[in-house]
Amino acid sequence: MEEQHIERVRESWRKVLGAPEAFRAPGTVVVARRVGRSEGQRWLTVVSLGRSRCVLAPADLAGDLDRLIAGRLADPTEARAMLGRSIGVLGPATLAFTATEPPAHGHPDPPGDGNPEPHGHGNPRPRGNGNPEASAPRATGPSEPGAAELDVLGAACDPADAAESALAAWTHWIRVVREDDQVVAAAGAQVWAGALAHVGVLTRPDRRRRGLGSAVAAAVLRDALAAGLVGQWRARAELTASRRLAGSLGFVELGQQVSYELAGSAAARR
Repeated sequence: MEEQHIERVRESWRKVLGAPEAFRAPGTVVVARRVGRSEGQRWLTVVSLGRSRCVLAPADLAGDLDRLIAGRLADPTEARAMLGRSIGVLGPATLAFTATEPPAHGHPDPPGDGNPEPHGHGNPRPRGNGNPEASAPRATGPSEPGAAELDVLGAACDPADAAESALAAWTHWIRVVREDDQVVAAAGAQVWAGALAHVGVLTRPDRRRRGLGSAVAAAVLRDALAAGLVGQWRARAELTASRRLAGSLGFVELGQQVSYELAGSAAARR
């Protein structure tokens, strides 16, 4: 990616995290989280972009973290040693970006092609009749945020897969593949900080490994790039299949995100 696009990524994450000093130089910046995600929950989030890192921590904890110690929190093993083994861990997830048009040809959907946040599931091959046309990607069409047909697709998939795709949060450029008037694959995006198109994709389990997820994700990405945004893809580090799918669409891994749910008022231990 060109430096101008990488800087747009950095600036977007500065806005998302509320951390204007982050990602401006190598090293770690610690920022106090003003408001918790929800009542009773306390989260610490670490985002790395290149050699720069931002740690967003509860206000009572942020002051106890110097930059050297905070930088170690990107590793869950180190985090458990510092914050306590009872913490909840969300991630780590790789962050990949692109400002390049995806290839015109489709790619078979690898296992776990949902946009991963908690975990992925293997995708069985469809029960075909040997007809090569049965495995070819269908033409994509538009849909609307919150459309009933998307709810039907989500209900046909494992709830964890639907959650990973962020299906319910898609707001822009939703593209679907329909077979017999039924949506069998869909992709969409959320717009982050007015500059990033955070792409998610979901395919029915019995329609995977046919290139449908790749086709709709590529269509969404083209729409987002045409609107002047940079594409973003997030995948848990262990989901190599999802990361390969992103790579086939032109995404380049530039960072990592991990979040920890803290127990009570636990403070970091040096």
